[in-house]
Amino acid sequence: MINRPWIRWALLVVFAVVLFFLGRGSAGDFGVDDFYGEESMSMPMAFDMASVEFAASESKIVRGDYGEADTKIIREGSLSLVVKDVEESVVALTALATEYDGFVQSSNVWRDWQGELNGSVSLQVDAEDFEVVMEEAKALATVVEAQSSSSRDVTEEFIDLGARLSTLKAEESQYLKVLEQAKSVEEILQVHDYLGNVRGEIESVEGRLRYLEGKTDFSTITVSMTQEPALGALKSTAWQPFVVVKQAINALIQSTQNLVNGVIWGVVFGLPLVALFFVGRFFWKRFRS
Repeated sequence: MINRPWIRWALLVVFAVVLFFLGRGSAGDFGVDDFYGEESMSMPMAFDMASVEFAASESKIVRGDYGEADTKIIREGSLSLVVKDVEESVVALTALATEYDGFVQSSNVWRDWQGELNGSVSLQVDAEDFEVVMEEAKALATVVEAQSSSSRDVTEEFIDLGARLSTLKAEESQYLKVLEQAKSVEEILQVHDYLGNVRGEIESVEGRLRYLEGKTDFSTITVSMTQEPALGALKSTAWQPFVVVKQAINALIQSTQNLVNGVIWGVVFGLPLVALFFVGRFFWKRFRS
């Protein structure tokens, strides 16, 4: 029998604390299951959405048809030529492109400020015929003023884009499977949103691949031409001596203005320097004396 009251109270407090923690633990076990309740029914859908990208990255078709791509080289060349007749050379370059199963991308003919005829033609030819077409284009010139060519290896980019495309298509396939399992309107809209983003990326990658394929299949050759002046040939523009006289007078007036302006600038900047020179000379003489 415990006769001291404080001991009884202490035992009661300890017993109450033990009961409190036991009750809290059992309530916690129950609360975990009870907290999710019906909301846990939507968890499989969320899990599927989160695992789509993982499943796509683990796909066996990562590199698709581009995993063993041939070497992809973009070749470009440019020529600067002096030709006897620009217009005839444009026709000859067009026929040259057609002969090698190519085409003319752009063509321009114009006269410069001196009345000389100039031209520019951009050719697209099969990459295998690049060197041959360059040589035959140079054969049209009387003088080859400049020539250049460049090559860029895009094989790695081509393979990377192919791998990215295969991964995106695998991801799209996974989203379509998730869409079949969707039950609510909210889930359907969510999957459609993901699908829209993935399909946008697919279109972007496919566009870049098409661009690279076109650039590697066909090489670009840009030919700039200047017409060779004929001896004794008059320019197409009429001779206007009075206009030439006016131009000469205007040039004389402009030269005179420039000369006077130079004198004014010299006086404005020179006077202070002259003044400083004489002041310095005055003090120097006084210092020495």
